[in-house]
Amino acid sequence: MKQAPVQKKPDAPPGSLRLVAGYLHRKGRGFDTEVGYISKPDGMTLMYDIGVLAGNGAKHQKERGDCLWQKE
Repeated sequence: MKQAPVQKKPDAPPGSLRLVAGYLHRKGRGFDTEVGYISKPDGMTLMYDIGVLAGNGAKHQKERGDCLWQKE
């Protein structure tokens, strides 16, 4: 007898984020940031990367004074 696949409960969204009806949140894996995916079956998927070094980490370090030079 074949068993039905176990449905994993969606992960809670980060912070105080509230999802639109039908969208689910799934945590991803980040090194020093919070990563995740917000998606809807047969809809689009949004990927986010939240943290100090998300995006342009070199620019952030330069603004803090932690970087001597930067080449763009």
